[in-house]
Amino acid sequence: MKNRPLVTVCVPVYNTEKYLRACVDSITLQTYDNLDILLVDDGSTDGSSSICEGYANADRRVRVFHQKHGGVSSARNNGIKHAKGEYLVFVDSDDKISSNYIEKLLEANGSDEQSGVLNGASISFMNKKQVDTLISESAGRITFSVDDYIRAIIESRVHGSICRFLFKTAGATVLFNEKIHYMEDVDYLVRYAAKRDLSKVVIFPTPEYTYNNNNASASNNGGVEAYESICLSLDCINDATNRAYESEISDCKIRMLRWQMNKCRNWKDRKKLIRYYRGKIGQYHYSGKSRNDKIFVAAMRLKSSLLIRAYYCIYDMTNRGK
Repeated sequence: MKNRPLVTVCVPVYNTEKYLRACVDSITLQTYDNLDILLVDDGSTDGSSSICEGYANADRRVRVFHQKHGGVSSARNNGIKHAKGEYLVFVDSDDKISSNYIEKLLEANGSDEQSGVLNGASISFMNKKQVDTLISESAGRITFSVDDYIRAIIESRVHGSICRFLFKTAGATVLFNEKIHYMEDVDYLVRYAAKRDLSKVVIFPTPEYTYNNNNASASNNGGVEAYESICLSLDCINDATNRAYESEISDCKIRMLRWQMNKCRNWKDRKKLIRYYRGKIGQYHYSGKSRNDKIFVAAMRLKSSLLIRAYYCIYDMTNRGK
């Protein structure tokens, strides 16, 4: 590669000592070595802080920043503010990347300064791996207009994760909304695409980024607080795009409500969600094609606890053990 721009890799770290070494090793051993590696310790209380310092002492490319615990968005913003690279990549501290991940991102970007680049991923879950089905390996490289890409994210046809995206750091600076704790990646991607005036988004589906799907994480537990934060994120997206995707966002709120209820561990928690949002569900017009979503909306609008409970009895039976 003739042009070797500096690439900042930002890793927000919070109590992930079990996975952190594998994550950082996958970054420091990249085939593309012109890296500025930022480990942002978000007030860890386990051994993560000392692990970060060990890497900084061993590799001059690694810089460590310690901060009071403020959440992943706060840690990422700290990384953005200290980034020295021409490009910026995010990696979560319990994930890892393939040895040529950065090189592949830069190659896919090419010389187009106004394009965004996203890659496919594999998901490590319960010691098993699966390829992200939202981006098919057989499809080859896909190019979206920014408008189509935003719709694809909102409709969950493309995974809205910042950890598979190559960001340009020069020019317009976009920070994370630290009030949002769910779907913060989607909110960031949409605002970044709008502010940077991207010409297109290129997706290459080879799974180079491996997620560790941690069941203990907050995002894997359903509830009112989670759904409220999701709606806040979607409302921010609606405002940022001048309500250009209002119909898709309305559908997404329905889909996310059902998704959060699916995550609830018992009927009591589901009832809390039903009571909290039953008055609001009528505001959301659903225009999607999902049969499950249509049945769910009908049950909610009929205010039939019996029908909703029957729906989830069937859901729990068919998903038991998954």
